[in-house]
Amino acid sequence: MQETQNFWDWYIGLFSDIDNKVRLAAWAATVTSSSFLITLYNLLRNVFSKTKEQKRPEALEGRKLIARDFVALCRKIYPYINDNKYVFNSYSPNSPTNESPYETNLELWDHVKMDTIVPNNEVILAIIKENKNLIPGKYAALFDRLKNHIYAFRKHVEDSNIDYSNFQFPQEFESTIKETCFADSRNNRKLKRVVGWLSNRFNRYYFQSTWLFGSFVFDPNPKRDVDLLTILKAETDLDRVNKIVTKTEFWFKILFRKKLHVQVFTASETNAFREFLNKNDYKTELYG
Repeated sequence: MQETQNFWDWYIGLFSDIDNKVRLAAWAATVTSSSFLITLYNLLRNVFSKTKEQKRPEALEGRKLIARDFVALCRKIYPYINDNKYVFNSYSPNSPTNESPYETNLELWDHVKMDTIVPNNEVILAIIKENKNLIPGKYAALFDRLKNHIYAFRKHVEDSNIDYSNFQFPQEFESTIKETCFADSRNNRKLKRVVGWLSNRFNRYYFQSTWLFGSFVFDPNPKRDVDLLTILKAETDLDRVNKIVTKTEFWFKILFRKKLHVQVFTASETNAFREFLNKNDYKTELYG
């Protein structure tokens, strides 16, 4: 302690010395010490900043994770669940929609799991962690099962010898997300406005039945494309219908700033229409 005080007294004394050389040396020592401390601070700050960035998965960059309520939470999760399902159905040898599982490219499936499903899962997990206080108690166990699946699936992708059969994706999680989003959308003002406008264009004079389906019925708020399915009445003038569809798609883009995709079935394609319609569990009818 005494040595510290002696050093401090000596240092202060340098500034009162009448010798300019000594005074300048003291100032130089002060400036050098200050510069060193500033440099050290910036260096440490950069190190900690990079460390923090490294802990944040690349898939999360630029994502807005915080939701205002449970419906908003489900809507943030929905695109990633939907994307994973599409990838699984397209590439997985275990997909129920894969008609030729033995022709599946397993190497390609391994790449898709690592490049798409695992990053999507990391985003889903981050969304859940940021909004865990919004999850109703009745869904707590379901969300925990999903988190266990995400962890086990990632480990399996990293090492195929790891068995995750006891931690399969809980199918009821997908249905919970979709049902929550769809139920809220049915009362959404923007969806009702779209339904009302389209109902006037696809009227009963030419069309038997018309339905909205796809991502828009789960979340009408973002600038999502709108998918519409319709079947014509018998002996309908196809040229006239094509003009109506083209004109409707044009004005829809102008008024709603969204693309409208219309799929038309003729009266002779009733069975195909019903089959397509039945594949979509969540849809909104313009009229019946």
